[in-house]
Amino acid sequence: MKKFIFATLTTLAFTAFINVSAVFAANITSCGGWHESMFITWSDDSNADNATAYYKKSSETEYTTVDDELTRSDGNSGGRVDIVGLSAGTYDIKVTCGDGTEFVRTGISVDNYDRSGYAHFNYTGGVGAYNDDGTLKENAVVLYVTNENKNTITLGSYTGIGNILAHANKYSTPIDVRFIGTIDTKSWFYDGNNGITQENSANDGITVLNGLTSKTTTDPDIYLNMLDMESPTNVTIEGIGTDATIEKWGFTFKRCNYVEARNLHFSQYPEDGCSFIGDDYASHGRVWLHDCTFDVGYNDPDINTNLVDDHDKGDGDGASDFAKVSNVTIGYTMSLS
Repeated sequence: MKKFIFATLTTLAFTAFINVSAVFAANITSCGGWHESMFITWSDDSNADNATAYYKKSSETEYTTVDDELTRSDGNSGGRVDIVGLSAGTYDIKVTCGDGTEFVRTGISVDNYDRSGYAHFNYTGGVGAYNDDGTLKENAVVLYVTNENKNTITLGSYTGIGNILAHANKYSTPIDVRFIGTIDTKSWFYDGNNGITQENSANDGITVLNGLTSKTTTDPDIYLNMLDMESPTNVTIEGIGTDATIEKWGFTFKRCNYVEARNLHFSQYPEDGCSFIGDDYASHGRVWLHDCTFDVGYNDPDINTNLVDDHDKGDGDGASDFAKVSNVTIGYTMSLS
């Protein structure tokens, strides 16, 4: 399982829209547009979780209310709104702060993601849960996942994001999973008896993410903290804002079609960060991995030395793997190794 290293254009593109507080009113700290999204932040609002945000195209008159989950405190006496799923154009944002203060910003420019790769070659149906114009597909289901609700969020008869994604092929509608903040789980450690365990004082207070697959195989290899998805179709996993992080675990899209991972930071994964695996019996593909950042993986010295031959996660191997899938695009993504 080998690593990849790709372009750093995402960072360059995003920084063009920040640090504009000198232009705007004192309570607004930044505002701007990006690929199919826009954001605004403000200070001096201790009740930012109770703020309400609205948006519209500048040419229109009626505002649309932003989902509550996208309007949140920044943890530092301020607030932030991220609005995603936008087609290219010019937009206005209106925010009613938690203390009742209202402000409007107009003329925010939004562009499209680059869809020039093979995932979209000769195909205009939209890869993942989004149409090619950046808007959600009809009847798409949106799930907001935080560290607090990762094991309690529900969809149909399934509870927890691990169980929901493991059964993504049970749903006929597109699924868009939006991760907010850091979603973590416990690490594995060598138990001293030729085995592995998650019991370690360093992980006190961290809740296990239910539904992960963890095992040592006879290769010998490790397969720890992986969320396996069986035959997912029209699924997007994405990070909201600039700090969405998948920590100590990763994804395997098995026999997948029309799937997308975007705007996520992968950190301390003991196996792979995000992998896409097909088989010999059918065509699988239309995979779009973009605008993500991968730190190097994590090696536990005892596990990787004493139990398996898989010693190179700490050297950067395993950020992502692709096997027996076609029409793959990886773009604007960094592997920090």
